[in-house]
Amino acid sequence: MSVINARPLPSRGGAILRDEASTVKSLLASLRSHDAYTYRHSLRTVRLSLLIGRACGVEAAGRLRDLCLGAVVHDLGKIFIPGEVLHKAGALTAEEWEAVKQHPADGARMMRGVDASEGVRRVVAEHHERWDGRGYPAGLSGEEIDFNARVVAVADAFDAMTSERPYRPAAGYEDAAAELERCAGTQFDPEVVLTFLRAPRARLEGIVRGLGARD
Repeated sequence: MSVINARPLPSRGGAILRDEASTVKSLLASLRSHDAYTYRHSLRTVRLSLLIGRACGVEAAGRLRDLCLGAVVHDLGKIFIPGEVLHKAGALTAEEWEAVKQHPADGARMMRGVDASEGVRRVVAEHHERWDGRGYPAGLSGEEIDFNARVVAVADAFDAMTSERPYRPAAGYEDAAAELERCAGTQFDPEVVLTFLRAPRARLEGIVRGLGARD
């Protein structure tokens, strides 16, 4: 089964990925081989990011392309994290956590290696920066953070919370939505959170279920 066409993507999103088939297919194949959960999470994050990005007014073809590609490879740097750390059921050690925190910078370096646009690289590098400046790896804050990266941060967090992990069960929509709202203005861009939470609940849940546990 083709990696690019493994799951349906939104209109235009699928076309964007097919246009980048040779590069994206290779990168996603590596990610899928290393960690199937992160691969599926990345595909869901694309759909959630495009949904919220368009609702926030991201319409230009170039910005949508950067959002789509940045979302699908946002966690690519995790291929350097050992599987036993990614799937650890207990708390991470300080050393393990530091290794995990390297994945945005590692992913951004990989994007430079394949000559991705600056917009894609910024999504990958900045999706764990925080609105209050307490994120990583660079400690950017507020509008210093690339807007598409702020969108992906919200989509990433929602999908992570509503997905089952070895160390915790999946949260329901209401709990995930409440956490996003609680962290608006500290971890997340408050306007992006507000726009995200205006999206129909059934549509958000459908994305998570539709690209869920099966490969």
